[in-house]
Amino acid sequence: MKLDFEFKLGIFNYQLAQLKHDKTRGWFIVYKVPNSHNGRLERKFIRLNYMMHRFEDEASFLKYAGNIVDTINFRLRNGESPYLSDENARCYEPVRVMLDTFLEEKKRYVRPDTLRTYSSHVRVFRTWLEDHTKECLCIKFTPYLAVRYSEYVKSNRLRVNARTYNDNIKFLRGLFKWGQRHFYCKENPFRNVQLMNKEAKYREVVTIEQRQMIREYYEQRCPAFMVVIDLMFNSFIRPREITQIQIKNVDLKQRVIRLYPEQTKTHAYREAILSPELSAILSKELGNDYPQDYYLVSEGYVPGPTPITTKAYRKTWLQMRKKLDLPDTLQLYSLRDSGIMALLDTELSPREVSEVIGHHDLQSINNYLHHHSDTLVEKTRRNTPRF
Repeated sequence: MKLDFEFKLGIFNYQLAQLKHDKTRGWFIVYKVPNSHNGRLERKFIRLNYMMHRFEDEASFLKYAGNIVDTINFRLRNGESPYLSDENARCYEPVRVMLDTFLEEKKRYVRPDTLRTYSSHVRVFRTWLEDHTKECLCIKFTPYLAVRYSEYVKSNRLRVNARTYNDNIKFLRGLFKWGQRHFYCKENPFRNVQLMNKEAKYREVVTIEQRQMIREYYEQRCPAFMVVIDLMFNSFIRPREITQIQIKNVDLKQRVIRLYPEQTKTHAYREAILSPELSAILSKELGNDYPQDYYLVSEGYVPGPTPITTKAYRKTWLQMRKKLDLPDTLQLYSLRDSGIMALLDTELSPREVSEVIGHHDLQSINNYLHHHSDTLVEKTRRNTPRF
């Protein structure tokens, strides 16, 4: 009987929302809902003044405020009690406003490359919103809509692979988690959206013979590019991270390159070790007293005032690969992968290798452990016990 009373109370005992204005509060919405503990009606306020600057005139603002009132009253008539959920005006903002606010905040904290990735994910999501929903409010973006969006991304229209799909869904999980912290939404609609199964990543090894061919090619045609190759193979620095390195990051005395959070993919500080050969090359190269804010790899793969793009790296690599008739699977990133797998073939433990290459945990290193090294067959032949 008690449960039945509480159920009816939630449906019938309330006071509809109204839009009001006074000199003290400005524009606000007021309504009454029962306190779930004692059943007494309590007044709730939603202040709206902070959002007025987004509208060209008062008429547009009042129309928007009226939509919020209609939404609250619809929820009240359907037995929903907002008392438990800290109602605020942000819940009734359009999703597009949350997206804009998110990107505006991230502009101040993330790297340009990361911001471009965020903007790309938001662009796909925003396009779907505009095509499939009206001016959707944050409070009305439900798990059902999240599933509908996930089906759209998986459809043939976008032609995405499992990795791209998963990256997009993970981004939106993070975005709506941010929305929860900033009171745009009360639940994360993407929390239970399933990810796609990914095929195991195949990592092509650059063999010793291929390394020799590549080195001879660049020593004859573009010696400066060997710095990029050694930074990837010996120092395990990603191509995009190399574009961020400045002269001030290079410590030739300690033979390390200091990579700061804003420069790394994982947003964590790490020190990349320089090989003796690369240290000698950089000592000679940097003896010209370049300004400390110059980039280590600029136009022509020598230090300069502007960073070079990873697109230039790939173009230079592709030219070499075609000239030497190497397989297409031998990508630029294969250099870093091959260096890591060679390091795993030493006396260092997987945990130590993980720390050196800048991975947060051992899970990522498993991708490299599953790959057969060049010497594995011979080692197995020598060490397999005999019956």
